[in-house]
Amino acid sequence: MALHHASAKIAFIGQFPPPINGLTFITSRLELALKQAGYDILARNTTGKLGSRNLLFHLSRLLHTLRALLTIGSLRLSGKSQVCYLTADGGLGLTYSILIAAWARLLGFRLFIHHHSYSYIVRPRTLMTCLLAVSGSEAVHICLCSEMAQDLANCYGRNIRSLTISNATFVDPGKSASPFSTRRDLVIGLIGNLTPDKGLYEFIEIVRIAKARRLPIRGVLAGPIVRDSDRIVLQSLKDELGEHLDYRGPVYHAEKARFFENIDVFVFPTTYLNEAQPTVIFEALANSVPIISFDRGCIRNQVGNAGCVFRGDANFVVEALLALDVYCGDPAVLAMHQHAARARYEVDRRAGNVQIAQLFDATPSQVRPLSMCESQEAGYDTAR
Repeated sequence: MALHHASAKIAFIGQFPPPINGLTFITSRLELALKQAGYDILARNTTGKLGSRNLLFHLSRLLHTLRALLTIGSLRLSGKSQVCYLTADGGLGLTYSILIAAWARLLGFRLFIHHHSYSYIVRPRTLMTCLLAVSGSEAVHICLCSEMAQDLANCYGRNIRSLTISNATFVDPGKSASPFSTRRDLVIGLIGNLTPDKGLYEFIEIVRIAKARRLPIRGVLAGPIVRDSDRIVLQSLKDELGEHLDYRGPVYHAEKARFFENIDVFVFPTTYLNEAQPTVIFEALANSVPIISFDRGCIRNQVGNAGCVFRGDANFVVEALLALDVYCGDPAVLAMHQHAARARYEVDRRAGNVQIAQLFDATPSQVRPLSMCESQEAGYDTAR
């Protein structure tokens, strides 16, 4: 029998802002979307105290986790809840996820575990092995793409029940891109925490080589620079690159929207280990901006035919310049990728909205084993 939206409270356990990052942003947006879909959500925040990850941070996380456990217990006693949603943490934080999952399963809750990181999929982690074990075979694992579900199953050598909710679901539509032909130069952009593993230096090198070759390419950077050494390097480039490289600093709201309106191509040379399905890529796609990126996590599936995605062992600078040269020489190719970008975003967003509207309604007995091909239409996967 399906779970009616208004008949039960959903124990919704996860990390909420502050701080604002990919995980906390998606958690807060999903809570809002579920409430709008008619679910009765009882949320508990397990985010630790802001600041360095010291004893006080972990103590606060432990206290928040204990509060979540008490909430699950009280819902069980009330007889009103059958479902517990939780976000899978990363690193040592998986310990808290294990405690919540074990307690919820012991009390007979259906478990929905949302995965946001590839850190425990790139290589197996003992704590994730424990989480999968205590969650049991009936737990439903919410993944960001079907490839992520398959990679999770393969990494740990076990069958899992999974469904896909793309991060596109939580990114608002942007504006259509301006035709490249109306501008003199092709403008590439990178936004986020500007660090080496997010591709800062590859991006700078692309701009430097483009200037040396007199290619009509300019670069725009936006976001905080975390390390002083990186800030010094960027300052030293002012005379060399001049108007070819525009650093705008951290941008938010209208300024962030303007960033995407001002660029033609989003260049994302990320080598970040935990990269899964970056919301910043969907923000670019939502604004009809094609992507040039390394293949990490779900990125190849995420981009589709809306740009170029290179293998991790590729020379990113060389390959990106070749792709950009095509855009410069044939604006029709860029226009085609701009249309594909918005279409790719809209497909994933619509599918996610449908999934959220019925997220907790199907019982385990209604979930039949599916191949990966079938699962993309039906919503649930049994990944092998």
